Formats: sequence, C-alpha cells, structure tokens
Amino acid sequence: MSSIAHRQRPPLRFLAITILGLLLTACATPKHPSDMSESQRIRAAKAGNLAAIRSLQSINYHDKAHNSHDRAPAESLKWLRKGAEMNDPYSQITLAEQMLFSSQRHIWPVERNPAEALRLANAAVAAMAKPDKDGQPFQPWRVKESKEIAQRAEVIATQTPLAEKGDADAMWALSQAYAPRGTSRSSDNPTKAEEEMWRLKAAEAGQPDAAMAMAARTFGDESLKWKQKAASRDNPEAMFEMAESFRFKGDEKTALEWFRKAAAKGHAPAKKSVLQLTDPTVVRLKAAAKSGDVAAMYQLGEYFRSGNWNGKDAAMAQQWYGSAASKGHLQGMYRAALGITINDADQERAMRAAAAAGSTDAASWVASRERAQASEQQRKQNEADASRRQAAARQQQQYDQQQAFVARIDREGSTDMATVEQYCNYGGRRCDALRVGVRRAMESGNAAAASANQQRIQDYTRNGGKSQEQLDKEARDRLACTQRNTQAIQNNTAGKTDWAYKECD
Repeated sequence: MSSIAHRQRPPLRFLAITILGLLLTACATPKHPSDMSESQRIRAAKAGNLAAIRSLQSINYHDKAHNSHDRAPAESLKWLRKGAEMNDPYSQITLAEQMLFSSQRHIWPVERNPAEALRLANAAVAAMAKPDKDGQPFQPWRVKESKEIAQRAEVIATQTPLAEKGDADAMWALSQAYAPRGTSRSSDNPTKAEEEMWRLKAAEAGQPDAAMAMAARTFGDESLKWKQKAASRDNPEAMFEMAESFRFKGDEKTALEWFRKAAAKGHAPAKKSVLQLTDPTVVRLKAAAKSGDVAAMYQLGEYFRSGNWNGKDAAMAQQWYGSAASKGHLQGMYRAALGITINDADQERAMRAAAAAGSTDAASWVASRERAQASEQQRKQNEADASRRQAAARQQQQYDQQQAFVARIDREGSTDMATVEQYCNYGGRRCDALRVGVRRAMESGNAAAASANQQRIQDYTRNGGKSQEQLDKEARDRLACTQRNTQAIQNNTAGKTDWAYKECD
C-alpha cells in the first residue's frame, strides 16, 4: 500500500513547474490593459480579451514607463474590426461612423459603406438596449449617439440612390445627414463638402427648406433670390421672409402682397402683418408721419402699444416711439426710454436725457430711481456698519477673555509651559518670572525622576536583580506557606488529619 501511495504522489519537480507556470501566467496577463505592455495587450486581445481589444483600437498609447507611442492606423483598424466581429457595441458604432463619414481627416482608412454602417449601427443600438456584461446599463449619451448614427446611416443608405436621380427632398435629407453632430462646429465637420453640395443641389432643385437654408447663408439680393425660389414652391415661411425683406427696404406695397400670400397659407405672423399694414388708423397715422408729423409718430407708438386690436405689437410701438423721440417729442422720449429693457444703464441714460429735455414723466422716473438707489445704498451701508460692529464686539470679547486669563495667571501662577507661553503672548507682566519658574520646575522634576530611577537601579542590584514588587510577593507567599504548615500541625495534633508539612522557600 505504501508503494502504491508513493507512486500516486506528484513529483516535487512537477509541482514546482506547475506553480512556476501559474506565476508566469499571472505576471504575463495583468487584469487591466493599462498595466500591460504592448505585446501583452496583443496576446490578451488574440485570446479574446475585449478590454485589450478596445485599448488596441486607439492610435496613441502609453507603455509601462508612461512613454507615449503611435500605433499604425491599419493595425488599429484591424482591432476595431475584431471588436465589431465580437459584437462589441462600442466597436460597432465607431466602425459604423467611420464607414459613413470617413475622409482623409479620419485616422482609420475605411471605405464608405452606408449599408454595412447601417447594419453595424442597428446591432449596436440593439445591444445597448440591454445591460452590459456586468449588468450595468449603457451611458445615456452613448445610447443617444448610437441611435443618431443609426438614423443618419438609414438616411444615407436609402436616400442616396434617390438623390442621384434628382429627388430634391432626398438631396435635402442627405445634407442634413452629413451635417455636424451635437456641439460640433461646421469647420470640424469632416463631411462639410457633402453637406454643402447636397444643400446647394436641393436648393437649386427648388426644395423650400434647402432654399431657405441658402438664404440664411447669403446676403442682399442673393439671399432674396433664394427666398423667392422657396416662395415659388408655396412655402409660407419663405413668403413671409420675402415680405419682411421688402418692408425693411421701405416697399410696403410689395411687402403687403407677400404678406397676403403667406396669410392665405395660414401663416399667423403674416396675418398680423397684413392687419398692421391695412388698419385704417395705422394707414392714416402713417401718412401723417411720413409728412413729418411728430405727433402722428407718437400716436402710432401708442396705437401699437395699447388697445384691443389684433395688430398690437410692442416692438413696432418702440420703433415709432424712437422716431418721435428723435424729433424731440417729450412723451416719445419717455416712452422710448421706458421700452429699453435689455440694459438698465442705457435706460437710465435715456430717461435722464428725456428729463433734461423737459419730460415730467421722465423726471419723476429719474427721481424714483434715485430714491431707490439711495435706499439700496443706505441698506448696504447699514449692513456694512452692522458687520463692523459685530466684528468689533467679537474682538472686544476676545480681548476681555485674554485679560481674564492673564489676571488668573497673575493670581495663581503656573508651571505649565504652554499656559505660560499663552500668558506671555497676551502681554502678561510676569512673563519672565513665570518662564524661570517653569524651567526650575522642569529641572526639579527631572532631578526627582533621575533620583527615583537611580533608587530603582540600586534596589534591583541589591535584591539580586529582583524588583521591590517581586520581593514583596515572595514575602507574602512565605507568610501564607508558614500559616498553612502551622494549621496542618495543629490539625494533626488534634487528630483531624495526617501530618503534612511543606518546606517554605
């Protein structure tokens, strides 16, 4: 039996090799890629370590000495594809984005493939709808970004063939799909050329939204041309913008025509503008204002500001108040100043100018403002005074406490170094004497301690190396032993027990 058991026991050499192999494996494959060398990352990635695969997808990396290195784009792309093949949603959505928007500015040399990008993006979105391998939900911004890329991929994949056949709406959809995402600026958009190309083509084909987008990016007659192109496609917003352009130029007749066209399409602001341009009171007052009637200008401001009519417009009222104010109309100056709400300083300057010109309402406003400012200044002054008084009270209280402390030490004295130093900091008059007392007390205490230590050493030497506590214990033990022997003798003499005597040390 012993020989069989011996043969079944593993040789020590085999155990040593096994343990060494386990140690080498543990050292060769750290848990986190940031703790691995480049070769270790590659080995871990080949073994299917997803964290290592993701780390190999970046162009830049750091070695164990924290030195920066560059990884070849082709090598990085290889691991990006590897992660996508393993159904890693982060790798899938990154590869899909590159397949949609790849260009010379991007780090990975990927050919555009909208159909494959759509497949990868949809797979990533589906994966992110469930918790990850650790049971945690994916970050909301990641999920949102993935859904947006998937939506853009679907637009690019489905609308490109239609746009190439001349479909204006498809062209416009493509320009939006190639537009910058999130907070990116247009200058950061790698597909800016595609965005601009499809927007221009859509606008030239008469797509209203594209034409209005071109109008917003141009000026003067060029902008008007694009608005007119959109308006020719019965776009009410374009018609309204056309009308606004003509009204800005002072051509209210042409503006009214376009306002009416937009109003006929149900455009609410256009309906209001038609009413403003055709209201009998407005028409009458405008005619007078054009002839230089300052009162008519002011009355137009009042008419647009108040009343129950549907054309009431605060911005329009402010314009007419401004016109009257520029002609020296006092109430116009007051109302124009009252309408300034963006900057308080500008409003106050305008009010003071109106008051100086003779406006009693403006003068009353200025006086009220000055009272409010004086009251606010007084409030701040009162708060500052109260704060100073509180600080002074705290300082006085601290001073009183210090003086009480000094008076107590003057009466009682002290041999505590910290107490004496505090006393000296507070200006105590016995500072030098107390410091001398502290030093003497320390010297006396040290001398007493040294004497006691010397006595203990002498006692220890005299008693054979035994302390006084040990000697006392031995004496007590001998006394107890002697008492027990005496009692045993007495008991034996009385016939109670046998003789039992123990020699006492």
